[in-house]
Amino acid sequence: MAAAPSQPKPVASSKPWRDNIEALTMAIVLALLLKVFLVEAYKIPTGSMQPTLMGLADPIAARAGVHVSDRILVDKLSPYLRDPQRFQVVVFRYPLDRSKNFVKRICGMPGEQFRIHNGDLWQRTDGEQPWRIIERPERVLSAQLKALLPSSGGNSPWARLSGADGWQLAPRSIAARGDGLLRFGQADAPILDRYYDGYPEAVRHKLPDLNPRESNQRVGDLRLAGRAAALEGEALLEIELQDGSSRIFFELPGPAAAEQARPAIRLEQRSPLGSRIGEAQRFEAEAAWRLPVGRPIAWRVENIDDRARLWIDGELLASADVPPQEEADSRVRIASRGAGVDLSELMLWRDIHYLTGEKHSEYQIPPGQYLVLGDNTQDSSDSREWSFVRYRRAGSEQEAPGSKLLRGNLRQGQNPLFLGNVTWLEDEWGERHALAVEGAPMPPADQPTEPVQGLPPEAAPFVPRELIVGRAIAVFWPLRPLEGLYRFKWVR
Repeated sequence: MAAAPSQPKPVASSKPWRDNIEALTMAIVLALLLKVFLVEAYKIPTGSMQPTLMGLADPIAARAGVHVSDRILVDKLSPYLRDPQRFQVVVFRYPLDRSKNFVKRICGMPGEQFRIHNGDLWQRTDGEQPWRIIERPERVLSAQLKALLPSSGGNSPWARLSGADGWQLAPRSIAARGDGLLRFGQADAPILDRYYDGYPEAVRHKLPDLNPRESNQRVGDLRLAGRAAALEGEALLEIELQDGSSRIFFELPGPAAAEQARPAIRLEQRSPLGSRIGEAQRFEAEAAWRLPVGRPIAWRVENIDDRARLWIDGELLASADVPPQEEADSRVRIASRGAGVDLSELMLWRDIHYLTGEKHSEYQIPPGQYLVLGDNTQDSSDSREWSFVRYRRAGSEQEAPGSKLLRGNLRQGQNPLFLGNVTWLEDEWGERHALAVEGAPMPPADQPTEPVQGLPPEAAPFVPRELIVGRAIAVFWPLRPLEGLYRFKWVR
């Protein structure tokens, strides 16, 4: 038998330092490729996307010792493969200063007419079509809602209106015994668009009650959810959401209700004095149903985007269109009729109330461009206000693009900045220019400046497709469980 050939022995590298350098170089190259083409981490510095993404560049909060700044992972590949979709959270090069990256939510799509009105977003394809509210998918809506009830502790936010003398009230639970009526809020006041709503409770309870950016805008869109365990003699659990002149009553029949009773939404229109106008409309579930005795049932009611909905155990049982309200004025009431019911895990949210820009509320979006908004519209530099400050260089006879025109992000008191008779401008590429503006005081002779002529500002509310660099996919930081701050989630 022939002997098997011997296997050559591996030869050890004579230069291990070279192998280490090659491995390190390859690792750096792969990391750079990953960062440039696949995924990158970003830090959220401000509250412009709260509650979806958390940041807090706020001197009042800083003095209170409160700091929160989400870190997010951004998918940089998908923009090369497909066009962005409405309501995606994207990172893009800021059109007014391309040296900076911004993160916002796409709300307006190419080629459509877009409108912000009464806190809601509206859309139509052309001027011949009626405006319609843009409804958000549930995964997006649930990310944007701002919690108004604490998870535990503190005084109850519920106040007795009639009866309910023996009821036990806690922040997130109510033990109702006998007939009674409650309202949310110790004062009979509408729910407002408060600046700090939506921050995590671990942060929110440390923040002051007021902020200079409070809009005091009345909010109309609400969602209330909880669990209900009825006593045997309970006839009806009724939740009321008020929106302006509309009163929306959500009826959950109890064990003592008629056998064929059905969950329903009752819609009424009321005058400013509270009297009913016209006949009430009633929208019933398809099948009879009553609260069981003693077994907690999950329920959810809402009035969002002019649509009222009632869910029982995750199933949509009734819905109704609510007339648009020119002035929001929302309140929440809970009533029990009969022996009583135990309500637990109560949670109240308000929707984003989109504020209009100072100059524009309607937009015609050009092809290939997008309108973007922050989820916290009180504190967001977004499409509503973007404008270029413009200057024409000396010797130019017309407003031609290119080298004859200087443009930069118009920010009052910041850009342009007038110091010592010199106008300093940071242009749309992030470069700084010292300008001598025609008609303004002359700069010092030893200060090199460029003579220019001022031009009217130019609105620039849109993000071109080519400036979108990625899609936010997940929050992975901060993780501070001892402080009750745990931020790990998918971005919706």
